[in-house]
Amino acid sequence: MEWLKNVLKVEDTSLEPHNIRGIFSKCGEIPALYPFDAVKLGDAHYFIEFANPESAEKALGMQLDIPGISVLPVYSTPHLIEQYRDANPDAFDPSLKTGKSSNHHSDKFSSTGLKMARKNGQKGASSLSRKKTSGAAERSHSEHTAISNPSGPKNTTNRKTTNTLPNSAPHVPPTAPAALRNALATLDECPQICVTSMDSVPPKSTAAFTFDTPITMMLCGEALVYDLKYLEPDASGIIELLKVTRSERGAWMVVAASYRRRGNLVEAIRVIEALIEVMITMQVPEEQLRPAFLMLSGCETDWAVQVKAEGADVLTVAEHYLNAQKWLQKVYSATRPSRFSQPMPKFTSTSQQSEAPIMSSSIKVKPAPTNPHDRIMQREMQSLRDRNAAQAAELLEIRSLKRKLEDEVGQERELRNKMQRQLETAEKERDLSRRLETYALGQVKREVALRRLAEERAEKERQTRMDVQYIAEKRATKPLFEDLANMMYSGAHENMAYGETRESVYW
Repeated sequence: MEWLKNVLKVEDTSLEPHNIRGIFSKCGEIPALYPFDAVKLGDAHYFIEFANPESAEKALGMQLDIPGISVLPVYSTPHLIEQYRDANPDAFDPSLKTGKSSNHHSDKFSSTGLKMARKNGQKGASSLSRKKTSGAAERSHSEHTAISNPSGPKNTTNRKTTNTLPNSAPHVPPTAPAALRNALATLDECPQICVTSMDSVPPKSTAAFTFDTPITMMLCGEALVYDLKYLEPDASGIIELLKVTRSERGAWMVVAASYRRRGNLVEAIRVIEALIEVMITMQVPEEQLRPAFLMLSGCETDWAVQVKAEGADVLTVAEHYLNAQKWLQKVYSATRPSRFSQPMPKFTSTSQQSEAPIMSSSIKVKPAPTNPHDRIMQREMQSLRDRNAAQAAELLEIRSLKRKLEDEVGQERELRNKMQRQLETAEKERDLSRRLETYALGQVKREVALRRLAEERAEKERQTRMDVQYIAEKRATKPLFEDLANMMYSGAHENMAYGETRESVYW
């Protein structure tokens, strides 16, 4: 993909409008400029395609004195390549790349198609608007001419081209309103829009209008032709486009009718509700919005029939019927008496002739059914109406019970939260008690161990005391016996001495 060297991405985060093409046009020819959706609100991202790689390199190395503008190469960054693929998918189509001519980019809807640049104090114009002054003969060949590149070379040949928008959203200059940029940014992949000049808008046809007929909207002085055959399933884009272009109420009703005919009743109701909001902001009286109310009533009726065929519950079907009745009451008023209940005026022979056209065009009251089958059907219809009324009353009762239950659920939720808080407090107290119990048990174990140690010491001291006492007693009796022995010895010795003395004397 050497051709990607010609493409650069420009990110403008300055929150101010800048002429990106004018800033980088000094680097070389710019065949096309593609916008890209910026994630941050207020930022503007663009992909610039230069005619040659040298111009791209010059733009990449250019010193910019504008803060907030950065230039990134696409060729060497994979995620930028994917973003460029989203912005310009035609560039990656081999069949289109092989068959494109040298003026391919000049015919593409480029970013300057909707830009009204000011030059020499006057609004600049695109090549299409410049062709308007070349005469009636040239204007006759400009039907469905696409907006070309104002900075590129002019194509002097008169040729008839019909170009639609590319898959990427058209670029809107930063100076455009935010609503315009948001509206066109949502129109990704919309091949049904053609941009033409006012001179090339086809004249109004007197043929019957069909829902396949394109609708024309004016945007920045150009006519946008929107083909209703390519309406997207999501109506957000067309709603924003209708708001930005300030389209008439008929265009809104046609778009809503197209969605209704396709069975997309949700988007049809969205379109009509958006129309009513726009009309209310423009202070349009409610009496002029009766066609929109009738369309809403019809959509709600079709929706009720659709959900009933799908097997939805009775409450859903009754809700859609009640919505249809509400919109009908906005049109015909809930308190307005029926003209059938008013007494019929008496006509004379002269006034009957003058009033004959009016009576013939009015709705006549059907007589009472005489066929038994019709009477049975009428009774069944009355039974269904009574059942519908009973179901509506039951629905109101169910809604009141639902609100009561919701209040009770809120009270129970508060009680549950209170009990939960009490439970948490009790659990904290339990944990604290367990910790205190563990500490007390440890203290008791320590005291038992100390008591045992004290008892062992006391036993040792008692044994020691007994040993000492025994030794002391033993030591106390030994001197006594020694004294006795000494006395006996001394007594015996004296007796022996005395006997010897007596014996010596005797002799």
